[in-house]
Amino acid sequence: MTAVTRYSAVDTDAPLLLPSLGSLGQVLATVLNSGYTGRSAAGWAIPYNDNYERIVFQNGTGSRQRYFQILDNNISLPNMASLYGYEAMTAIDTGTGKFPSDAQIITPNYSSIVKNDSVTVAARNWLIFADHKICFLLINQQATTDFANACLYIFGDFVTLNTADLYNSLIIGRASSSSAANNNGASAQTCVIGSTLEAHYVARSYTQLGGSLKVGKHGDDYKNGVQFPNPVDGSLLMSRVWITEPTGVVRGYIPGLWRPCSSYTYFTHGDTFNGTGVLTGKTFEIIRVYQGALIIETSNTWYS
Repeated sequence: MTAVTRYSAVDTDAPLLLPSLGSLGQVLATVLNSGYTGRSAAGWAIPYNDNYERIVFQNGTGSRQRYFQILDNNISLPNMASLYGYEAMTAIDTGTGKFPSDAQIITPNYSSIVKNDSVTVAARNWLIFADHKICFLLINQQATTDFANACLYIFGDFVTLNTADLYNSLIIGRASSSSAANNNGASAQTCVIGSTLEAHYVARSYTQLGGSLKVGKHGDDYKNGVQFPNPVDGSLLMSRVWITEPTGVVRGYIPGLWRPCSSYTYFTHGDTFNGTGVLTGKTFEIIRVYQGALIIETSNTWYS
């Protein structure tokens, strides 16, 4: 088991994220598999690698050890990449149990990742929180100092409510091959239980049958609009982010990820705070995304 680690583009010796082929693959390989000065690797394997332009990651011991393929080889769009999951793989482009499935990919690069809003050679800021089971990849595709239009990509295992559930692996990406920031809202979106969200997929249903399933997620969204700080006790109210299936099933939650119950406009990217009450011992950081704010648990307490 590896600890929860925060990686940043501004760290000493951190790799650059450029609008060039293989750049994202190399950033993720450095973070997940090899590490760099002052930062240990997150404990993922790289079973297949074609010069970082096509690269497959497998989450570590104690996880479901699914395969996550990054295609960073689009010559006409070197500022874009794609992300797909597989239950099993035998070669860099050969696998079974793909999620999203080919039938669910309704446009090119449906699970697209934007490295840069331009094809010019300019590095963009990124932030990664990861352990051996799941990776949160935050990319600011614009040449700005904040992450107000950024996108959060998530891949790995979520926490299932049933320990016999062997297919609790997910991908949250984008649903457009356009690099425009207004396509970056998937990570901040939620829906009512029983509905689904674009670019949200799990390997299989809780029934363990079938294949790739489009899902939804929610927090305490009906509380959105709570004053901050809450005048009763001066606190920030927040909730876990729950994964839901289209049949109305609550499957589990994304470890380390929380939603504020107050408007995102209250929060500044990079703000940190300590938990109190039942969250005592946990530390948190605000991350901004397009039209939203989310909270990442920065302490090694994702599963407690």
